[in-house]
Parts: sequence; C-alpha cells; structure tokens
Amino acid sequence: MSISLQHTTYAPFGSVLTTTGTGQHTSYIGREADNETGLGNYGVRLYEPEYGRFMSVDVLWGEYEGWQPYQYALNAPLSFRDEGGMWVQAMNEAARQAIRESVPAKFRSAVQFSESGVVLKEPLLAAARGQDVNSNVAILSRLAENEQTVQVTVTDEFQWKDVETGEVQTRKFSENSSYHYGDVPEYGITLLPEKDRQAANVPSNMPVSTNGVTQVVINPSPLVKGLSKGQTTAHELFGHFRFLLLAKQGKAVGAAHQTSDGLPNKQVDDACRAAELGVSP
Repeated sequence: MSISLQHTTYAPFGSVLTTTGTGQHTSYIGREADNETGLGNYGVRLYEPEYGRFMSVDVLWGEYEGWQPYQYALNAPLSFRDEGGMWVQAMNEAARQAIRESVPAKFRSAVQFSESGVVLKEPLLAAARGQDVNSNVAILSRLAENEQTVQVTVTDEFQWKDVETGEVQTRKFSENSSYHYGDVPEYGITLLPEKDRQAANVPSNMPVSTNGVTQVVINPSPLVKGLSKGQTTAHELFGHFRFLLLAKQGKAVGAAHQTSDGLPNKQVDDACRAAELGVSP
C-alpha cells in the first residue's frame, strides 16, 4: 500500500501559494476545483481565488432582505456602528431605564446591557424560563435574541422619513407636529424600515425610520400623564415591533393599529394593551 501526501498553503482568498504533490482537487474549504477552468466549483457558481470574486451573480440575490447582518453597518460604517445587526439596543441611558421598566419589577435586574446599549439575552432567557410566553419578560427575551434590530431612544426631537416625498424631517413631541390627524403620538412612536412596510401592512401615510432598522422613540415629557415610559416602551416593543416580526412570518395581520386599508387592527390593539398592563401584573 502506498500513501500519497500533498501539502498546500493558501492566500486568504483561496489562491494557492505553494504546493507539494499532485492529484488533490479539493481546495482550502473542501470544494473541488473545476477540471476545465481550474476555478473553485461552489455548486451554482464558480469562484476565482486570484481575484477573490465569484464569476456570476448570486442566483438568490433577489431573495435577500434589503439590509442584513452581512452588510456591515448598513454599508455605512463611518455613520453607523453595527456589531452584527441582531439586537435590541438602547441609544441612551434614559432608554435603558425605559426598557428595564417595561417588565415587572422583580425581573428588572435581568435586563442588562452591553457597553453600546445592546440588551444581553442570556440573563433575560434565564429570567423568562417558566414564565408565560406572552408575559413582558418572555417577549423581551425573544426580541433580544431575534435577528432584526430595534433601537430605542428617549428624546423629544427625532427624525423620520416621509415616504411620499422621500424627505427626512425633524419632529418634536413638544411641538405636536403634524403626523396623524394633525398630531404626533403623545407617548411614543415606532418607525419601521421602509423595506418592511408591505409586510407590516401599515397605512400609506405612515413615516418610516431613517437608518434602515426599526426605531422606537419615547416621549420624555408627555403633556398628558397616562402611561409611564416603561408602559410606553412595552406598548411599542411588545405591541408594534413584535407584531412586525409576526407579520413578516405571516402570523399577524399587521404591525399598526390600522391596516393599509384603514381598518382597525384588533390584534395589535389587544397586544399593546396587554403589554401596558404587563408592566405591573
């Protein structure tokens, strides 16, 4: 019996630097080289390791989300920080406190954050174990490990994109600027990404977020004292954002209080009300 040995070293993108021996067609990641072209055979596409490029367009390119974790920082790393695109993120200290207060007091110590404000999923998953799946702490734990980013901030002034004009506009809760029936929502607002509008089944005049991810904005000083910041955060996260995710899976009618046809959405109404009550069950 004879044993044939071959030793090959590769450049970072797969081209061969040195090799000893012959006959081995398997490349550095286990794919075989095409006999006719010498290119890497990846099943549906051929790969040119010298240039680090595939030789044809991805056949599934039209199926991907508009933004996803492989497009680092929304393709704008100088403007946005994105350590993976999978989190619930508090954008300021007031938002961290609002997220803590969105769950009952006995679970708030489990709502912990990274230095950049990302909700840590491990403590929440432990706290939610054995709880009702529709409880606030259980829903927050699922959002924390979900693949779609939501950013939460507590601020009077914020921006949204007008879908009809394409303009980015600045709004203030305190100025009661025009939004729906002439008013900005009193307590908070969830701004969905434009790419999710169809799945969310929202009214056509609803503005969208400015950075390609869901943004939850909480009013720091509502004129009418009704909901706390924790209740408002629960309303937006566990009502609107949660139902965006469900709608994208075909498990809900939509993510807003009204559908794109102007019909009331009882699913979201009930979920938002339950979330508000779930802060102090």
